[in-house]
Amino acid sequence: MPTLKQPSPSLLRPETFAHLAGFLDYLQAECGLAINTRKAYRCDLRHFLAYLDEAGVKHLNRLSARNVEGSMRSGKKRGVSASTIARELAAVKMFCRYLVIQRVLERDISAGIESPKKWHRLPTILDESAIRELLGAPDPDQDTHAMRDRAMLSLLYATGIRASELVGLKISDVNFRLGIVR
Repeated sequence: MPTLKQPSPSLLRPETFAHLAGFLDYLQAECGLAINTRKAYRCDLRHFLAYLDEAGVKHLNRLSARNVEGSMRSGKKRGVSASTIARELAAVKMFCRYLVIQRVLERDISAGIESPKKWHRLPTILDESAIRELLGAPDPDQDTHAMRDRAMLSLLYATGIRASELVGLKISDVNFRLGIVR
């Protein structure tokens, strides 16, 4: 991992820079995190430290849960996605735990802060004519595997089974007498 270069003096005080550099070493040596994760955490913590600088928090021992929450709100205002904010919060939480280990903080001020909920889009639903077209797509006149493909598509549609589960399905998983798939 490339060495951490110190940004402008207003952003990081020397002791803050030292703690950030120590934390990144800790992530590698003690936690064994991948280099890309460490790079992402470094970037996330720079956003956090920039927020602290703007908020007037000059010393890490004066961090509060409000600072962490304010930083997350700031990310939302910047238009950052919920998943990125969640990752930034994970980086800040690990950093806070590290600061407790280093005795910079008396307690983990981030422990009670919950990660933002990720929004899950509902799947689109095919109408009846689209389903008929899909199930009728395998043509036995053009494809020797058309009957198998129709059976697979029908099973996918009727059960909601995952494609990976369908591919791993064995004859012994099907009870033809009861009409069920295990």
